Amino acid sequence: MHAPVIRRGARGAQVEKEVGKARGVMAEVDAELGRKKAASRGVKALRAAIGAAEAEAAALGARQQHLERQRASLAERLQRLEHQARGGACRPAPQCPARAPDGVAVAHARRVPGAPGSVPPCPRSHCP
Repeated sequence: MHAPVIRRGARGAQVEKEVGKARGVMAEVDAELGRKKAASRGVKALRAAIGAAEAEAAALGARQQHLERQRASLAERLQRLEHQARGGACRPAPQCPARAPDGVAVAHARRVPGAPGSVPPCPRSHCP
């Protein structure tokens, strides 16, 4: 027996043409999948970078708040020390119990007997 002979007629040529088109479409699909995967890797890397940047921003924000609190504390301390060096009034409320009812601090003036405008010193020991 002989092997069957495959005849390529109009039908066979049409099938091969369709197969060729399908291969071309598959090549395009493979190329698109490659581009999609590359884009996905890029997006994943960008998301990781965004997460790291957000974490760094949060850490920097916390550090900034800490430094601002320290600066405010040091500024207040420096102001108190300068005020004490000048022989100024009591510490600001609520620390000084020797404040007048209207909130004005009792002045620390050197008492000169009989001098006009002399004010008695603060009765509390916390003020110099």
